[in-house]
Amino acid sequence: MKKEEIDDLLSEVASFLVSARQVEVWRRFMERHEGEFLSGGEQEQEHSLEQTRIHRMFEELVEKSLEEWLADRHGLSVADFYEACRDSEFAKVVVLATDFPLFCDVMGSREKRDSYFRVLEAYTTLRS
Repeated sequence: MKKEEIDDLLSEVASFLVSARQVEVWRRFMERHEGEFLSGGEQEQEHSLEQTRIHRMFEELVEKSLEEWLADRHGLSVADFYEACRDSEFAKVVVLATDFPLFCDVMGSREKRDSYFRVLEAYTTLRS
């Protein structure tokens, strides 16, 4: 892909990932599984196998959503997307969004999770 095509694709992917519909899917997932992460105080240093399993489910949710959108809109796989964008900072941010320690941190605090979603919603508003 040419640089201009990659830039356009990245812009579309960013819009999709922070769309109100997609953010709501993530919010519902996190609310459904928050009990495994909220400890009523300090977050534990070690993470449980259940937390690891929930994180993997979240990664699969993000990847499946992205995969379906890329295939439908551009006829691309997630692997094609990452290959085309491997040198892009944005692609690194997409990967970071499913980072385990970050995920656990956001899941372990309703305030942090609310802030996370406020940032995503503000970004969506700015892109409109």
